[in-house]
Amino acid sequence: MTKTTRLLDPETPTTTEAEEPQTAVSPVRFYCLFVVTMLAGLQGAWWNNFGPISAAVNPFYGWDDATIALLSNWGPIGYFVAVVPTAWLLDVAGIRASCIVGMTLVFGGSVLRCVHVAADPTSAALMQAGQILNGLAGPIAMSISPVLSAAWFAPHERTAATAIASGANYGFAALTFVAGPMLVPPPTTNHSLPNSSYKTATMADDPSADTQVGLRRYMAAQAVVSGVVLLMALVMPSRPTYAPSRSATTSRSPMWSGLRLLLHHPAFWCLALCYGMLTGFFGAWGSMLGPNMMNVLPPNVAEREAGWLGCYGALAGMAGGFVLGVTSDRLEGGRKKKLLLTCCAISACGFLFFACFCARLIAVAPSRLLLALYVSSITGTLFCNSTIPLFYEMAVEAVYPIAEGLSTAVLTTLNNIGCLLFLLVQNVPHIGTAWMNWAVAGTAAAALLAIVPLGETRRRYAIDMADDVAAADVEPRAGCQPSAASDSGRVNTLVVPNPAYVQAEANRSPWGPTDE
Repeated sequence: MTKTTRLLDPETPTTTEAEEPQTAVSPVRFYCLFVVTMLAGLQGAWWNNFGPISAAVNPFYGWDDATIALLSNWGPIGYFVAVVPTAWLLDVAGIRASCIVGMTLVFGGSVLRCVHVAADPTSAALMQAGQILNGLAGPIAMSISPVLSAAWFAPHERTAATAIASGANYGFAALTFVAGPMLVPPPTTNHSLPNSSYKTATMADDPSADTQVGLRRYMAAQAVVSGVVLLMALVMPSRPTYAPSRSATTSRSPMWSGLRLLLHHPAFWCLALCYGMLTGFFGAWGSMLGPNMMNVLPPNVAEREAGWLGCYGALAGMAGGFVLGVTSDRLEGGRKKKLLLTCCAISACGFLFFACFCARLIAVAPSRLLLALYVSSITGTLFCNSTIPLFYEMAVEAVYPIAEGLSTAVLTTLNNIGCLLFLLVQNVPHIGTAWMNWAVAGTAAAALLAIVPLGETRRRYAIDMADDVAAADVEPRAGCQPSAASDSGRVNTLVVPNPAYVQAEANRSPWGPTDE
């Protein structure tokens, strides 16, 4: 049992040095980060299972584009069903329990998809059921990264850790644009199987047999990988031996009272709405790149190039998010606002140029059009994806001590709402696809303008860096005892935030001066 401190009110004498909480980072944090990254990555990848291989599975099952869309829509549908239990799970049951629940859902969905692969209704129904289970894991996969970084990582490592885990959710999904068509290629009459031992006379004449073998292998591989990560989650420690920071030792607001505080926190909602609209619109825009490019490039190359545009952009976004996360952690005071504004500005410019190239408003030689689309699209995607960890960390800093799981769950809920709103617009008759490019550029510019006057509050960081714990504005809770059985990732919890202080900060106008 480590030493603890009762963080005091400003009127109470300060604690002695001997009463300071013992803090240290553990090398096990990297194992936990790997498990959480794999959970987020695999959930995002399996969510994107069928779009990249639709040319093969549509004739195999007799599906159409509406069925492929439904398979993807189980992601946001499952999200809305599971988001409230997930917020409770992350902040009460803890990281290990959340990882186990999330990976169990991902693994269960993978098993359902591989247990019976055939061109019949049973197999088609199992594919749908597998996607439903995977969608239910979405809130955990999308919201767990800031909770992990707060519980296991030091203040100067948190944004980088959040960037790695959150970036995997869309980065791994991009890889399916490459892996899916390689393992389950579109059927051809004389297509030869990779393993000659599977060839039969019947298969040689039946292209669907090739699809069946490839799909079975693809789904079985997913089940094996998911099972391995589930086993890793089972042996993952519940919490570190020592807290990595002072803020990791403090209690968070209970879920429902925290939600009430969030409702009256305008700075949080400004960040949340900017995040939800920007990343939600961008995610839906990426899913519609295929139809979008059909109106720009020759039909025989449009879908292929759209896949590569999305893949390269997402991979660049993963790398960019990590680099900016490390940069933010190294900046004095952990400031993120200027980086966020820079990302929004460059992203808006990238998408604006992309929209202009698609609309032929900027004259480009036909031989260089594809290059111009790649450069502008990847630029916009890189900096849009790089905003994700910055939004997460700015939001949890602004509303601390409201629990990280709750605040992040609200952010990602707005992301899914933004995605659905974007896709609903596409149902307007004869609207076309050109509006999508302008909409993404516009949301990036709108986010930039909304964040400019916003004050940057770093309440959690101030507690971690304070020389005098009395400055933290927290008070002891009568009768509160440390719980060794807690799986929340926070150790020796003896303190709670001063409610009057939290309410005063929540009611304070967010458009005042920053604490820079």
